[in-house]
Amino acid sequence: MPGIIQAGCFAHARRKFFEASKINKESRSAEEGIKYIRSLYAIENELRDKNMDSGMFLSERKARAGPLLEKFKAWLLKRKDEVLESSLLGKAVHYSLAQWDKMAAYLESPYLTPDNDACENAVRPFVIGRKNWLFCQSVVLHEA
Repeated sequence: MPGIIQAGCFAHARRKFFEASKINKESRSAEEGIKYIRSLYAIENELRDKNMDSGMFLSERKARAGPLLEKFKAWLLKRKDEVLESSLLGKAVHYSLAQWDKMAAYLESPYLTPDNDACENAVRPFVIGRKNWLFCQSVVLHEA
């Protein structure tokens, strides 16, 4: 649909790096990916705490998170050629690159955040309920 931009979620990418870090504790690469994402969240939290107007907020966010995102993407592109795609770290790297434009879209709107956890948590009851309601039979109680 024209005018609609799909936004991705750094929490999903972080989860994949976290899974990779649990498997290979000696490798610092997965933890480095987590550090990039953690830094993005720190910038976001710090800026949101300042209660700036939308224009100033977006300007500050782009100035601070933009260069970090560029550095993170360069790191991902380098790691992509160094790890097996089938490894957990490879899956984290490839997922992040495949979702990059969607995940970085949050830079363009003050209403977006680096993750969509709040939205997912809001719709979760309906998603879970939909499956349950689909196979639920109505029960009619009769008074004796």
